[in-house]
Amino acid sequence: MIRIKNIQWDVDASTEKERVKIVEELGLPLELILKNFVGDEVDILDFLSDEYGYCVFGFEAEEGTPYCRMLTQCDFEQVSQLDELSDFVVSEYLDCDNYAYGIFFGNSLIGYATIGGADCLGRCEITKDCAYSNNAFLLSDMFILEQYRRLGCGTSLIQFALKENWMANGNYSVYLQPYSSEDGCIEFYKNSGFDPIYSDEVEGVICAFKILPIENNMEGTVC
Repeated sequence: MIRIKNIQWDVDASTEKERVKIVEELGLPLELILKNFVGDEVDILDFLSDEYGYCVFGFEAEEGTPYCRMLTQCDFEQVSQLDELSDFVVSEYLDCDNYAYGIFFGNSLIGYATIGGADCLGRCEITKDCAYSNNAFLLSDMFILEQYRRLGCGTSLIQFALKENWMANGNYSVYLQPYSSEDGCIEFYKNSGFDPIYSDEVEGVICAFKILPIENNMEGTVC
């Protein structure tokens, strides 16, 4: 995977401030991800001009592989920045062990998720599920920066968080309530191993999922 950042688009502008404004109005990216790109700097320049219709006179390229780890107070600044984009408040819970997990590219946090006790749900359809218990968990606060979506980063983060949670807390069911049914959200959770457990009778939208651990295995099963 290659991250292309600080892209300098060659647009007709007399000042840097004007150039930034024009780039924004044209919807040209300042950063993007190339997942399976093979080529050198010239090939990247050609790709950008062919893809967006404008020449580029400079950019920075960083090659690497996203990795996951538990988040701590040392990540407070970057987590707070994601909170502003996601409207979550993960930065308030960095002192909790085995709770907040992040995915990074280089030193940059590109997404996060949390897993906490499902007892916060109170009485709802999830608590009626056959696999539910007082030890069940809830996956929430799932967020990936837009330019890193549909690249496998979200699935990698979920798999890591589930594995770490099960190792630390035992093999109990994990539930989630999707925040949206748009942009492939439902299919994303299905492809990540979660099974739908109930839908809204009026809207016909899936409202909750679950995944059950198999001992020493990351795959889920249905009860």
